[in-house]
Order: sequence, then C-alpha cells, then structure tokens
Amino acid sequence: MMLLPPPMVRSFADKRTLDRTADALVGQILTAYDNLGSFHGRGIHVPGSCVCDDAWRAALELDLEGRSLAAIEAFSLEAWLASRVETEGSPEQRERFASMLSTLDDQDYGLPDNLADLISQPLLEVEVYRGMSDDFASLALEEDDEEEDESC
Repeated sequence: MMLLPPPMVRSFADKRTLDRTADALVGQILTAYDNLGSFHGRGIHVPGSCVCDDAWRAALELDLEGRSLAAIEAFSLEAWLASRVETEGSPEQRERFASMLSTLDDQDYGLPDNLADLISQPLLEVEVYRGMSDDFASLALEEDDEEEDESC
C-alpha cells in the first residue's frame, strides 16, 4: 500500500516540477540568445554607471518572466528577435538578419513537399548498371587471385 501526500501537497510538488521545467527552458532560450553573436541590443547607461549591458536580453528576460510552461514551450526566439531587430536594430543588424533568414530558407533538405507522393508510388524494377568502377574493382580482384596462384 502506497501512501500519497494530501492533494494540496501533491499539487504544490507538481507546481515546483513545472516551475523547474519552465526555468530550464528559459535558461535554454537565454543561452541561445547569448550565442547569437551580433544580434544584441545596446547597453543602458546613466551618468556614472551602466544599468545593463544588453537591453534586448533584459527585455527578453522580462518577456519570459511569469509565463506559464505552455507559453514558454510555444515561445519563438526567432520571431521575438525578428520583431526586435525590425523595431530597434541598426541597419547593419537588419541586413544581417535578413541574409541569415534567406540562407536558412534557401537550404534544400532533400525532402519532397508532400511525403504522401512517395508512399503511393509503385515499385519499379531497375536494371543493374555496371560502371567503370565496378570493372576496375573486378580487375583488381582478378589480379589479386593471379598473384596468390603464382605464390603457391
């Protein structure tokens, strides 16, 4: 017989688990942002001190703070960064972001647009093609056999 904690304690434990999962996802999103390279905001300075080095990272932390786990799982760093670069980015950052997106869009991953097209194709018999590399491989094997015969 297994004893379970009262429902209030069990729900508190579940909430802590969700909070830890959400915190881990937020950490991954912030790490991904930190690894972006040239896509960072300007620092905020007041006379005599620096309030923060990267205003975009601070805004990202504020945007992620207090979100539910489902909202964090649905969060898109690419969309968030696109809006930041468009509204607050320098012309150089806008150009780099557009070129980065175009190189990602131009990638051909070799998959067809509709995978159902592959499934419905009938099997076809294909004739065996023998290339020159096959001829050289068979000649090399024959020469090895002849050398073995001579050495015996």
